[in-house]
Amino acid sequence: MKKLFGWVNGPSRAIALALLLVLMVLFGRDVLSSLYLRGEIGRLEEQRRELLDSLAADSVLLRRLDDPAFLERYARERYLMRRAGEEVFIIGSGDGK
Repeated sequence: MKKLFGWVNGPSRAIALALLLVLMVLFGRDVLSSLYLRGEIGRLEEQRRELLDSLAADSVLLRRLDDPAFLERYARERYLMRRAGEEVFIIGSGDGK
């Protein structure tokens, strides 16, 4: 510290240290805020990518649901729907439970 503030003597040293402390308080918050906001931007960009991927998958599913054969298969598998007179036997859920 002596080498850093060697040019400041006596009461001027206290004033220089106080000024340095004030500058650190004023700009330190900005630095911390900036780091926090950068992290938040990163998290939001990741969430945006995930949502865009989900949107793309949903768009594909929506287009496939226009096909009556796929729609019937999807309804049977997803919602356990059946035709009149059919019996449905559930062998496994497929999700490991």
